[in-house]
Amino acid sequence: MYFPFLDCIIAAVSSKFNQPCFSLYTTTESLIVDSANGLQLNEKNFDVVIEHYTDDTAGLRLRTQLAMLHEVFREKHQVKNMEDVVEGLLQLGDARHLYSEVNKVLQLLLTVPASSATAERRFSTLRRLKNFVRSTMGAERPVPD
Repeated sequence: MYFPFLDCIIAAVSSKFNQPCFSLYTTTESLIVDSANGLQLNEKNFDVVIEHYTDDTAGLRLRTQLAMLHEVFREKHQVKNMEDVVEGLLQLGDARHLYSEVNKVLQLLLTVPASSATAERRFSTLRRLKNFVRSTMGAERPVPD
């Protein structure tokens, strides 16, 4: 049995999660979390991150810092998300400057919106406002002399 509304819902949800910013966020998050857990560096993810942040980061330095990142979390059993990484780096105090490129990528990543929902809401509100103004305009208009 085919349900068109289910197909529409699935397509809408898929389009929300297939945005470039969301993809970059998940790629960068997995790269940093995997490095913090001591897993081998995923070259494909690293290339995506370096390509996007090429003007902001030094690639070789970032690669070295990601390779050393698991030393910060040696006592912790497993790093699960970005919050754990940020907390671990903050606990280093002034020594977190040893991970300057990782800090830079984290700051850039955490300031980029994962979706464009806010902008879409603003345009939607503007559209409703314009429709209201159009519908409430009177038919009488001043006639030029």
